[in-house]
Amino acid sequence: LLDMQQQQQQQHQQDLAAQANTLQRRQQQQQRLSGLIIDLRDNPGGIVEAGVDIAVDFLHQGQVLCVAVDKSGEEERVVLPAAHTLTDLPLVILINKSTASTSELVAGALHDELGASLIGTTTYGKGRTQRVIQLADGTSTLLVSTMKYFTPKHTEIDKVGLKPDIVCDPPEVVGQRWVGGRQEEMGVSLLEDPCIKMAAERLVGGPAALGN
Repeated sequence: LLDMQQQQQQQHQQDLAAQANTLQRRQQQQQRLSGLIIDLRDNPGGIVEAGVDIAVDFLHQGQVLCVAVDKSGEEERVVLPAAHTLTDLPLVILINKSTASTSELVAGALHDELGASLIGTTTYGKGRTQRVIQLADGTSTLLVSTMKYFTPKHTEIDKVGLKPDIVCDPPEVVGQRWVGGRQEEMGVSLLEDPCIKMAAERLVGGPAALGN
């Protein structure tokens, strides 16, 4: 299961990196962009380090990814020591009930530090890290919760989830996605996704700009 989650996270990172490269090329070509929509719906997250790898593409050096709190109440702010910010364009983050774990940390950081809008439904609410302990019998393992994570402005995530700024709860989530470098059709067209339309309206004043 862990290996599968890591592979999924690596694929998410590769997809995001490919889209970020496209964004850079468009900026270099001076094509007018009003903002960027980041779709974290149904993204189960992964290890915190993977979240840092994504956050450095958007946050600035010295900004905070999250606040970690241990059982004694001691706090540690996870500050980015370096960053290679790709864009300062306005951001909208799409979230839903299956946005979890590190994806919630990234969404919370972009919301608190950059003012990114959250559109969708309340996220899953997994803001706790666990340590795996192998028991002496060699056949059993024990998960011990060690830290809780909060957003930079100290919004609790665990068992609560992130609440959207604008609620959007369509019957189908996404119509298109990138698979292995090619676009794959899945149900409703991406341009007809009501949450994408809301995000476009938030950024540019109307869904027509999606076709530009």
